[in-house]
Amino acid sequence: MIDRCVELGLRKPEFRQDEDFTVVMWRKEVAGTVQGDPERSKSDPNLIQNDPNLVEQVYQLIVKDRSISRARLSELLNVSERQVRAAIDELRDKRIRRKGTTRGEWEIIG
Repeated sequence: MIDRCVELGLRKPEFRQDEDFTVVMWRKEVAGTVQGDPERSKSDPNLIQNDPNLVEQVYQLIVKDRSISRARLSELLNVSERQVRAAIDELRDKRIRRKGTTRGEWEIIG
């Protein structure tokens, strides 16, 4: 996959292991921006920009049910699990952290 991206003139994919395994595939860049999104700089590390209201809604639901799953959050908020994951990533270690295993409960820290 890496070789093919390089052959096509794309940046090498990024592989991340946090709570989940993620592969970031990059689009072709045009004049310092990501194609299809002229407002986004190529140095922007955020792939998904969170709606602050969504982040707060996710937080409030976690406060009410500390063992709530991403799938259930997605269902309740009518958004994708990817959006929920991004909101959780923004909250993690600032306002919440995982207690126990990856399927444990959330601990409220702030």
